[in-house]
Amino acid sequence: MRKVAVLVCGQMRTLDQTYNQVKSIYPNADFYVHAVLDEDAEKAFLLKPKVFFSEPQHEMPERLEYSWNIARGCHGVQKVLKQLWGLEKIWNIYEKYGDKHDVIVRWRPDTLFSTPPEDPETIAETDLNNIFIPKFSNYHGLNDRFAFGNYENMKTYFTRFQRLDEFIDRKGMFHPETFLCWSMMDKKIIIQRTNAVFWSVRKDGSKIEPNYNINESDTID
Repeated sequence: MRKVAVLVCGQMRTLDQTYNQVKSIYPNADFYVHAVLDEDAEKAFLLKPKVFFSEPQHEMPERLEYSWNIARGCHGVQKVLKQLWGLEKIWNIYEKYGDKHDVIVRWRPDTLFSTPPEDPETIAETDLNNIFIPKFSNYHGLNDRFAFGNYENMKTYFTRFQRLDEFIDRKGMFHPETFLCWSMMDKKIIIQRTNAVFWSVRKDGSKIEPNYNINESDTID
């Protein structure tokens, strides 16, 4: 049986609406959580995490180039910076404990699947050398809300914040999906498409539908 780790970060405000599903999809996984310290942080314990860490989320330092070069469809510099910061934080926590898993999953606590991701046990060993990214909401880059792959590829995924300034200086844009694509391509990581489809759930229970546009790097293959 392959060892699976699910790394979770951010605000836990809708986790009470999504945790049952992700626990059923990955019943034997170890969950690692870095939560924003707010009134919803303790919802993280619904996942029965192996490791839980919580701290306040501060405003992130910005370069003027971030706002000058913000690309179409990017809804706020601080939102993106905080997400990238959280990804790096949870990876550092995971590495600190010295654990190694065959499959590492990036899952947001507001994610509710209409089509679940592939069972890690059914994925060919050679395919695990790639990184699995959703087919939709790529916005001319790569969907940055869910992914899974092996240790080395997911390390690149989770720690890309370190290269944000390099990306902006080279490409002249502030855009999270394009940044993710550049980070993967620069390391020659092969992209494989997961069939997973999901909504983003708001605290009031409403759902943000998946966005599919074949003209924005989305695919049906």
